[in-house]
Amino acid sequence: PWLSINLLCNFGGPETVMKTDDAAEGNFAAFLESKLFTGIIEDSIPGILFTGELSALFEPIIGIPYQFESKPVRFKGMYKYQPAADDSCALFFQATKWNNTTNQRDTIAEIAFAQNDFVFEYTEFDLEIEYFSTEEPDSFGIVLGSSGDPDGGAVPGSKLWIDALELVLENEVSIPLFECDQIKSFPNPTTDRINIQSDFGGVLSLFNLDGKECLSATLNAGNNQIDLSSFETGTYIYTVKSSGLCSGNQSGKIQIIR
Repeated sequence: PWLSINLLCNFGGPETVMKTDDAAEGNFAAFLESKLFTGIIEDSIPGILFTGELSALFEPIIGIPYQFESKPVRFKGMYKYQPAADDSCALFFQATKWNNTTNQRDTIAEIAFAQNDFVFEYTEFDLEIEYFSTEEPDSFGIVLGSSGDPDGGAVPGSKLWIDALELVLENEVSIPLFECDQIKSFPNPTTDRINIQSDFGGVLSLFNLDGKECLSATLNAGNNQIDLSSFETGTYIYTVKSSGLCSGNQSGKIQIIR
């Protein structure tokens, strides 16, 4: 699924990844902006959209299972970019395989793209993926960033728009990457149970405000009723790891009131 670090909004952080109607095609695109975070830390953070999951400490873990019948050969889409100062955006694809001998991941294929100039109109990027091995990958990851260094160096005000993102396979089949799951939760606040609606299904995780995971539940496509009767009154944070590639807004708050 696609994830971001917007969960930090629950701790005073800024929203750095949003949905926008300023799209190259269709109704919506992804909008990423680097911002100053003055919450639990004080630092500049980039807008990051990535395939993977968030740890209990809200750290990005890049990579999801590789499920292609034919290998990806091109990474393409449409983008606009407005850098602040000398910042640059970054678009990255990588396929890897776990090596049982070295106990680490081997890079099978990757491609990276950076831009530090203003791009005011939607412009296509079409990148040929470079392969370093004939081994079959078991995981792949994509990272989109409004600043080039996800670990620091972000310049507040840098803005990146991404749309029509896709992988083109060797058999010429195109895999769209922005087909999003629509997650809905209700009622909220609740007294003893909540309904989670998902197009694709996935996994629901519920955390208390100390970051401790209190619940993990499998979601089916459609409506899922989650029993919260054993939980204490208070505010909880949920994340949904969707079975669809694009996860949309996958985090939020649940209030239990009795």
